[in-house]
Amino acid sequence: MISMNVSYCCAMKQVFVENALADVLKKVDEDVESVEYSRSSEAEDAEEYVIIGFKSGGTKRVCITADSLAAVVKDVFKVF
Repeated sequence: MISMNVSYCCAMKQVFVENALADVLKKVDEDVESVEYSRSSEAEDAEEYVIIGFKSGGTKRVCITADSLAAVVKDVFKVF
C-alpha cells in the first residue's frame, strides 16, 4: 500500500509536471503537444516518468523517480 506521504509527493509532482513544467516546455518548443506525469504502478517503489508528446509525432519519456521538483526540471531539460 502506498503511504500518505508518498501519495502527497506524487500528487504534488503530477500537478507541477502537468501545469508549470508543461507551460514552460510548450513555450520553448511549439512542437510540444502534451506533458504528462506517469507512474508505473501504485506501489510505493513505483517508477515515475514525465511523458512529452509532440505534434509532429513521437514521445520522450524521462525518468523522474525520487526527484525533487528542481531535479525534475533538470532531468527533463537534459533530454529535451
